[in-house]
Amino acid sequence: MSSIKDDEQNSASVGSGGGGIGSFVVWFIRMMSSTKDDEQNSARASAGSGGGGKSMGGGGGAGGGEEKAIAASTRARDAGATFAVRIRGATGDKDWKVNGLYLVTDEVSGGMPLYKKQGAERWLEYHVSEGCWMSRSTDNKGQELEHCNAYVICDVGVLPDKAPRGAWRVIVTVEDEADFEAQASVLVTPMSAAEVAAEAAALQAACAAARAAATYAVRIGGATGDNACYVNGVYKVTDKVSGGMPVYRKQGGKVWLEYHVSQCRWMSRPTSSKGQVKNFCYAYVDCDVGVLPDKAPRGAWHVDVDNDAYEVQASVVVTPMSAEEVPAEAAVLRAARAAATYVVCIRGARGDKAWCVNGLYEVMDEVSGGMPVYKKQGAEMWLEYHVSRGQWMSRPTEHKGKASNSCWAYVDCDFGMLPDKAPRGAWHVYVNNAFEAQASVVVTPMSEEEVEILQAAFTAARAVARAAAAAAKVRNSED
Repeated sequence: MSSIKDDEQNSASVGSGGGGIGSFVVWFIRMMSSTKDDEQNSARASAGSGGGGKSMGGGGGAGGGEEKAIAASTRARDAGATFAVRIRGATGDKDWKVNGLYLVTDEVSGGMPLYKKQGAERWLEYHVSEGCWMSRSTDNKGQELEHCNAYVICDVGVLPDKAPRGAWRVIVTVEDEADFEAQASVLVTPMSAAEVAAEAAALQAACAAARAAATYAVRIGGATGDNACYVNGVYKVTDKVSGGMPVYRKQGGKVWLEYHVSQCRWMSRPTSSKGQVKNFCYAYVDCDVGVLPDKAPRGAWHVDVDNDAYEVQASVVVTPMSAEEVPAEAAVLRAARAAATYVVCIRGARGDKAWCVNGLYEVMDEVSGGMPVYKKQGAEMWLEYHVSRGQWMSRPTEHKGKASNSCWAYVDCDFGMLPDKAPRGAWHVYVNNAFEAQASVVVTPMSEEEVEILQAAFTAARAVARAAAAAAKVRNSED
């Protein structure tokens, strides 16, 4: 057991653009209409157990004790295998691979029925030589024991829903090391065809009701950490669906809020992960199918704070918003550009890069993310809005306009907010190879007249300083 490996991530989609629940109901009707009677299924399965069917690791052609074991398995299968089983309660970074509905097929493994997970290329199969049920991917179906994501040891002939309760072990990654963990929370429930159909119909109805009740937008706020800039913001509902639920797109960014039907959770995730069965996201909250994100349990959001290290953040709040409460994106940008002052003055930054950050930034006739771009007077430094991260950044010319997060200072703020309107005291400045929150940083808007007055004051101060220096030089020479 010490050499157990993780299953490869499968690439099945969760049904973006069409909706997994509705398509399942259609599939179910077609499948039921083409299903042979129980005697034919039993005969076909029995034939497979004798060596002609798909078997794994000692399941076919075995002799002696294993032949008796397989015979016992076949009798158990024919006597009690239900139409499907549902696995729930698995936790950890691979829970989405394990939890779900598994439908019985006419294939066998070790004389026992094979179950296929609905909506994914994953299987529940019996490993006769090791005496355990395993949840695994199609690529590893029929392989040795180490290639699975969860298993439970039980006697030959015991169906998965009859295996010892609380004895499942699920693979969990901790500090880059994957190993199996006993999880008493895992439950396997048998389901008849009627129960599966009723559940699918109920889920379809719940999703339809949720889509009808979805507000124009939702605002996520209160997330903290490195990915808070991706999570926080306004998400507008779209005409797309995922798992039967509406999909939301973040205003001004390439981030989506969608329901992951296999894991029963809402996720804030980038475009590259949208619609994928993999669990990569910036934040998530677990909730039942049919529950909208603004109705999900408050205080239960998990936010990625450090490279897939999720932290429960009770501060995260999701608020529904009407169309009247969400100004049109174009109007927000126009208003921001119109309100931009001639110059903004950044002061108060400390550390080895303070000289790069502090100074006067003059508004230019170009935009970034729909927002005005500022250039620092007398230096190759820019102040621009990073739309994907929802941040204003002070950065050098070589990084201007780049999608990277390279900068000397940044502040998180809402879409359409000018740098002088960003939260005061929320700036982060790069100091000794790391960003440091500096409440001392202040951004002040300045008109052209104010800049001229300030520059005149600087000029006068420099003249006074030069005169004082000259006078001091004369006095020193006389001495």
